[in-house]
Amino acid sequence: MTVRTKLLSIFLLFVVLPTALFLGFFFSQARAVMKEKNIQSLISVGELKKERIETYFATCRHELEGTRNIRLLRNTLPLLTKPLQPQAARSYQLAIRELDEHLSLFLKTIGYKDVMLTDREGRVVYTVDKSQWARHVGKPLQDPGGQAFSRGRQGVYLSDIFRDPLGENALRMLGAAPVQDLQGNFTGLIVFEFDLEFIYGFIQDTTGLGVTGETLLGKRVGDAALFLNPLRHDPQAALLRTVRMSNVKGLPMQNAVRGKKGAGIGRDYRGKEVIAAWDFMPALGWGLVAKIDTSEAFAEVNHLERLVVIMGIVLLLSALLAIFLLSRVITGPLQALQIGTEVIGSGNLEYRVGTTAGDEIGQLSRSVDRMAENLKKVLASRDDLEREVADRKKAEESLSRAIADLNRSNAELEQFSAVVSHDLQEPLRTVESYVHLLTRRYVGQFDADADKFSGFIVDSVNRMQLMINDLLQLSRVGTRGKEFQPVDCNLLLANVLGQLHRAIEESGAMVTSEPLPTVNGDETQLAMLFQNLIGNALKFRGEAPPRIHVGAVRKGNLWCFSVNDNGIGIDPAYFARVFLIFQRLHPRSRYEGTGIGLALGKKVVERHGGTIWVESQPGVGTTFFFTLPTATAEG
Repeated sequence: MTVRTKLLSIFLLFVVLPTALFLGFFFSQARAVMKEKNIQSLISVGELKKERIETYFATCRHELEGTRNIRLLRNTLPLLTKPLQPQAARSYQLAIRELDEHLSLFLKTIGYKDVMLTDREGRVVYTVDKSQWARHVGKPLQDPGGQAFSRGRQGVYLSDIFRDPLGENALRMLGAAPVQDLQGNFTGLIVFEFDLEFIYGFIQDTTGLGVTGETLLGKRVGDAALFLNPLRHDPQAALLRTVRMSNVKGLPMQNAVRGKKGAGIGRDYRGKEVIAAWDFMPALGWGLVAKIDTSEAFAEVNHLERLVVIMGIVLLLSALLAIFLLSRVITGPLQALQIGTEVIGSGNLEYRVGTTAGDEIGQLSRSVDRMAENLKKVLASRDDLEREVADRKKAEESLSRAIADLNRSNAELEQFSAVVSHDLQEPLRTVESYVHLLTRRYVGQFDADADKFSGFIVDSVNRMQLMINDLLQLSRVGTRGKEFQPVDCNLLLANVLGQLHRAIEESGAMVTSEPLPTVNGDETQLAMLFQNLIGNALKFRGEAPPRIHVGAVRKGNLWCFSVNDNGIGIDPAYFARVFLIFQRLHPRSRYEGTGIGLALGKKVVERHGGTIWVESQPGVGTTFFFTLPTATAEG
């Protein structure tokens, strides 16, 4: 198979076919997205207009119900329905004026065209719109089949939209409600005539519906759907145009008047394919459809599809020509490259292809030349690599020896600590014993200064023993600590307070705490930490009895503990110094101690992976904070 045939096959298989499949999928998805976008828009438009219609007519029902019960109407309607006597003319005119004044307010409300009153037999006796007086007053209420009167006397009733034969086939819609006199007797109806221009105004508003979109109202009449409003593409359609329920046309309206709610693609009353959303208003028995032609909805996708097809044809022809030319250009350099690789592959690393072409084949040939050069360097440096491997093995052996030395040093340090502790304390105990023996044997034979000096010696020996014990304890924090395990700090605090019971009673202290968590740590060392911090709060107290509070707050995988007191406080300049070994801020004559407690606490906290710090104000109190890891069960 020639290079040209291979390139053409690869192009068709890996470029043309995947591109065609991708574009087919892309345009299919684009149509689906555009369809869903238009459906959601149409649903929103339909729901908005449905809500406005239902709210409007619900308000009408409410106003009819409220108006029929007003006292003025119940008083005056019986007067209007009685035969007019000369002596009652003035009362009649007064009643008319009062009704005009009250009911004319409805004509100023958007959505009402007229307000009428009827007598018990359904004849109109009053109308707010005096231009309609001659057409209505004295005549039966005009509506199909007299439904407004017959059903209106039973309660609030809204008629269907109908054509008025006395008004040049004008579209009308009435709302009626019964009126009773003060004794509860039926005296007639109050009738609202709705302004359909107002209703049609927002129904036929095409905002957001493009050039072909519109909103339709309809109701089911037998085996057909009757349109109730003028249509964008048929202004005379109201009450004149229908679609049969079995017809493929007008499917969205058929679904709406059947009481269904949904959306999709179908054909409208014109037979045009549309995207539509339909819904039903059970209170009115009306169906509502919002729709737009698919030709407009998919216009952008269709245009892009045509443009892509044209561009694809042009690119395909250009690619075929390029393949033909490329196959001729690359054959010669490829043959030279083939010869060069065979020579180099046979072991002649001095051979070079040597092409200067600037295309990919030229780059490939130069890469082959560089590869040959690099192979020479690799072979030359193989011995260096072997030496480097040997050096690394020696380094690893040295590291292993260093680790072993470190472990041995730690063991020796532990042994040294024990020996130093014993060897230092033994002569101190001897000094203390002999001083006690001298004071007992020669009591009364020395002067007062000698007794005082011997006391100084005993005190110094005791302090030295305390310092040695504290130093030993400090050195063993990292070497003799127990394995970490969950520690309930509430029980731990209770045990510490039990050990400090005497000091708490003598100082009159009050120690409080919040519920404390369970942490992961060394229970013995944590007890020392709490005992040192609470002991310091008892020791460094002011005039008032000590008030100490222990709390804890969760911060990620750590608990932040706090020990707060109302003691003498610490100057901020000494915050870092208090954690140093043997550092004292007060004379030993005033506050006892070795100056190791906080250094020990700092080492315990750091062994647990936490930090410790202090916040204080002289004369106000001190708060020590430290962090500890959560227990494994919590973490």
